Amino acid sequence: MKSVQKFLFAIALLSFVSSCDIITDPIPDSLNQIDTSTTNEEDESLKRILLEDYTGHQCGNCPGAAVTAAQLHNIYKDQLIIMGVHAGFFAETRASKYTTDYRTEASEAYDLHFGVSAKGNPNGLINRAKILNSSNPITLPADWSTAIEQIKNDLAKIKISFTKTQNGDKFDVSADVTILEALSGTYNIVLCLTEDSIVSYQKNYSADAGGDPNYPTPEASNYVHQHVLRDNLNGTWGTELFSGDAAVNEVFNVTVNNYTPDPSWKTDKMHLIAFVFDNSTSSTTQFEIIQSKEVKLK
Repeated sequence: MKSVQKFLFAIALLSFVSSCDIITDPIPDSLNQIDTSTTNEEDESLKRILLEDYTGHQCGNCPGAAVTAAQLHNIYKDQLIIMGVHAGFFAETRASKYTTDYRTEASEAYDLHFGVSAKGNPNGLINRAKILNSSNPITLPADWSTAIEQIKNDLAKIKISFTKTQNGDKFDVSADVTILEALSGTYNIVLCLTEDSIVSYQKNYSADAGGDPNYPTPEASNYVHQHVLRDNLNGTWGTELFSGDAAVNEVFNVTVNNYTPDPSWKTDKMHLIAFVFDNSTSSTTQFEIIQSKEVKLK
């Protein structure tokens, strides 16, 4: 077993100023039909799918994208992991109402690197893979279902399992990565935290303009933010898991000790996410996520 230690890595980000794109049909009709023949948490044979929903509390049609993500999770169950990435201009704070800053060093770095909000929010990344566009992984919410359908049967190349313990307000987190298919290259693992059920202001357009019909317009003071990326435990781009060849059944480990969440966060509403991505600079699939895993923090 190989041990990898924790280091934090910070990247500064410039915000992009634009207006929200208008999505006329944020929830395709096909998503209203729930498929009950879905993957459950015990099925480790399939690749998990990480949906990064790039959003901001000043983006009025971002609530519609969140509804789409929830609909998709209802279909794909635990095979689909959602991460709300607040970044860019629409995630900036404003006096009196939009005072909560959901941005993180990692969210801003990801947004700058992939250029998501520069194309207008809401947008997303699905396993950071170029599924529908051979040159760009950015995917509109209206296309999330189509992209997921194309990769939902992909077999897992690795298996991720967690061990976590709590000591007072501190957490020790350990992730084992077992190789299921021989790999070659450089792969990194990222450990991060998301939080659910955070209530604060959110701009919200009418439903036909991409808003959520369950909330008032043009803004909602009681909006419930879900899957909010709160922090990366081992840096923006994680730590190197291995570089070179990895044989079937070989196990790698990353451990983070004595992590202390912000005291304002509700740890009983938090999830721990790990994802492993291809970090080979010469690879055409660099940054593509090959597997992810989500568990409750407590």
